[in-house]
Amino acid sequence: MASLEAKTYSSKLIIRLRIILLSMLVLVLIFCVLGVYSEHLHRHYMDAERRVLNFIGDIKHFDEVLTMSAHMASATGDLQWERRYRDFEPQLDDAIKEAIALSPTESMAKAANKTNLANLRLVAIENKVFDLVRQGDGEKAVGLLNSREYTEQKGIYNDGMSELTVILQNNIRNMTTKSYRMFLGTVIILAAFGSLLLFAWGTVRQMRKRLAEKEQAEKVLKESEERYRKLFQGAAEGILVADTETKEFKYVNPAICKMLGYTEEELRRLGVRDIHPKADLEHAFSEFEAQARGEKILTPDIPCLRKDGTIMYADIKTAMVLIDGRQCNIGFFTDITQHKLAEQKLAYSEEIYRKTIENAKGVPYQRQFDDKDDKYVFVGPGIEEMFGIPREEFTPGRFTELAEAVVCLTPNVPATLKAADVALNRGDRDTYKRKMKVYHKEISRGQSRRAIRGDIRIRTPQGQVKWITDSSFYIRDEKTGELLGSMGILQDITERRRIETELEKYKERIFQVQKHAYVSSVGTIIAHQINQPLTKINILLDRALDNAEDGSCCPSVIKDVKESLAEVKEASSIIRKFRQYSQDSALEGAGKINVSVVADRIVSVLSERAAQAKMHISIKDLEDLPEVETNEMALEQIFLIIIQNAIEAADGQKPYKLDITGKSAEGNIELQFADDCCGIAPENLDRIFEPFFSIKTEDKGMGLGLDIVQQILISYGGEIRVESRLGKGTTFSVTLPISNALKP
Repeated sequence: MASLEAKTYSSKLIIRLRIILLSMLVLVLIFCVLGVYSEHLHRHYMDAERRVLNFIGDIKHFDEVLTMSAHMASATGDLQWERRYRDFEPQLDDAIKEAIALSPTESMAKAANKTNLANLRLVAIENKVFDLVRQGDGEKAVGLLNSREYTEQKGIYNDGMSELTVILQNNIRNMTTKSYRMFLGTVIILAAFGSLLLFAWGTVRQMRKRLAEKEQAEKVLKESEERYRKLFQGAAEGILVADTETKEFKYVNPAICKMLGYTEEELRRLGVRDIHPKADLEHAFSEFEAQARGEKILTPDIPCLRKDGTIMYADIKTAMVLIDGRQCNIGFFTDITQHKLAEQKLAYSEEIYRKTIENAKGVPYQRQFDDKDDKYVFVGPGIEEMFGIPREEFTPGRFTELAEAVVCLTPNVPATLKAADVALNRGDRDTYKRKMKVYHKEISRGQSRRAIRGDIRIRTPQGQVKWITDSSFYIRDEKTGELLGSMGILQDITERRRIETELEKYKERIFQVQKHAYVSSVGTIIAHQINQPLTKINILLDRALDNAEDGSCCPSVIKDVKESLAEVKEASSIIRKFRQYSQDSALEGAGKINVSVVADRIVSVLSERAAQAKMHISIKDLEDLPEVETNEMALEQIFLIIIQNAIEAADGQKPYKLDITGKSAEGNIELQFADDCCGIAPENLDRIFEPFFSIKTEDKGMGLGLDIVQQILISYGGEIRVESRLGKGTTFSVTLPISNALKP
């Protein structure tokens, strides 16, 4: 019985020991798990602390980059700063969001909302700044960056970021502390069981690793700051950052040190009053304060005092920025000393000779105004060919004798000059000379200083009638302002006037032909549209008459129906005659025409317009073509419309060419008009021969030209084809029978 109890006790003890051992094992396992968990938690918060440091550094860096980009863009007008802004803006947003996600607490949410709201308003203002910069309004852009709203939002943003930073650091620090305490407790408990030493050693290694990573993050931040510093110091313009209140310098770059002759340490100990001459100090302060208030962006020609006492002139552009909570003025200095000296030396000579060399094709002259001797002191070569008299005999009086009429091209000229021109146009040269003397006196008293340009019709001693353009300006003594005379250019525009007159005649002729073609085209359309319902009315009336005669209808109704039928037939007859007239009237007067002569004549008429559009027109192989049997005006119209379309397709921005070639084959002549202009879009190729369809602006045509060309060619048994590549050019191919009677 005793042995049984002992065995039972041993069994129970074994069970209890096993339970105790199992409990201890479970306890060890639990603490091991707790140790592993606390180590993991501690590592997580250490990593979070490292990430917070990185995010804070990134946020500060990105914010400084965005702020500086906005200021640099507003100050310099360079939109490359906007692209830099767009590159860093999403990075700033991502950094803020990830930093907030590390500690999503109620206090963090309040600080984040405060910061995000300020950031959104700042981004909106800075986007407006870039819009103003793109519009070229730098002053308004700087005004926005210096506005009270921007400064307030910047302050709110900085406060929110400071608060956010403190909350993040406190939260991470608290959580790190808690995890460390849990880890330490676990180490102590497991040390009692002799199993935590290795784990603790591993934890220490991990902590060392985290510390190394933290040091690496700080190194990356310093490298980022170094890159930004190099950007500041490597700028070609001199840069000074001055406190707007104390006017003392906070930052300087090497370029401004080189300009003023100071070292960086010396210049940082100075202020605005130390770099300007005493005589100009009041003006310099006034301009500095105006720029600080955002009233100005650029202050030109500011004298700056170098260390050696010499004067340097600079253009100063400014931008406002908030640095360490202080309003600062960033000045960008451009040394214009040499440029200013060069401008002073060249100003007078440039005024005298600038307009003289504007047109090398004319005859330059210099005229001296003197009560006793009004004469030309210089007349360029070519005057004898232009006026038919030797250069030594050309005087203002002789010019007046040869002049017959004048057209003043300068608007709002003085009344005295107008009266002189009127007198010359009616042949009263004495009154003209008297009025011109009065006008010169008015000029000498400073009552009129404008340059004058006019077209003058002269008759040379040989009897030739010419048109001369006189473009002149007045010269005065640089110091006293006394009127010395005038300088100008004389140009022979006789040929241009002739071409303009001939072009006007051609325009009138073409207008009449186009008007007739328009009337014919519209008449044909109207006749076709009216003829259809008339035919239907005629059929219905015939049917009604048959029904009326077969039945018992009133005789008066039958009579009315018969009279209606007669009127309908009469109307149809009139419409047929009108259509026949419209088709035949434009095709009268055919004869044998030399194609080359017509082409030369039209190209000559349009030569002035082609030159203005920078288009060179070449004609090849037309002189060998046989004469064609056609209407001369119709052929002229074909050439005029196609060439004119090519000229209007040239934008005048670069040289273009139009090649006109021809050949004869199988009883036809084939003409090609090939240009290298903008071409025609594929979707428009099938419609360009439609009446009233045009791809030009409204003031350049009604869309009838190519339709008229096509109708003329169809009437003579010819055709027109077009090939075009958008952006490459267009080629019109015209086929016309050499000998061909008009189509019936």
